[in-house]
Amino acid sequence: MSVKENYGEAMPSLDAAVSVMRDQHSEVYYNKMEWIISYLVAMGTKLVLMNDITGARFLAFFSYYFDQYSADADVRDKYWQQRVCELVKSDEHTLVKYLRRRIPCKCLDDKYKEVKSITKLGWCINAECPSGQRVDRSKMLCCSGCNQAHYCSRECHVADWPIHKLYCNAAASEKV
Repeated sequence: MSVKENYGEAMPSLDAAVSVMRDQHSEVYYNKMEWIISYLVAMGTKLVLMNDITGARFLAFFSYYFDQYSADADVRDKYWQQRVCELVKSDEHTLVKYLRRRIPCKCLDDKYKEVKSITKLGWCINAECPSGQRVDRSKMLCCSGCNQAHYCSRECHVADWPIHKLYCNAAASEKV
């Protein structure tokens, strides 16, 4: 099962769980969310230092998801859903940089020096991407309709359009 399929199945459940927490346990949601995010970042950092990159990716994913989900819409990163996906499949450079910017200590400095030469990879949203969905981030193209979906090529955008147009039109109409 591809990341896109996992993401497609997991995100509505995660959104629903966070909504229930916000609506039924607002004291936890509003008073503890910052602590939860900090804990996830700290544990992700610990896993990177233990070379458990897969575990660190998922903790980074959840910390970024909660951070963006709890942010006001006008402050939220407009590419947040794409970045959530990228963190799950991230290269070590992206992962370490993400965590390093969010911790007060210098414990990831040596690891960052070790991985900073790794090319940052983006995630092509086309599930049938011939490059395996992970491509050099500097070469990514952004959908001009919604500015949320990223592709490695025009061919991938065209191939994904039958699926993406449902989300693209909804996202574009929200901008108005």
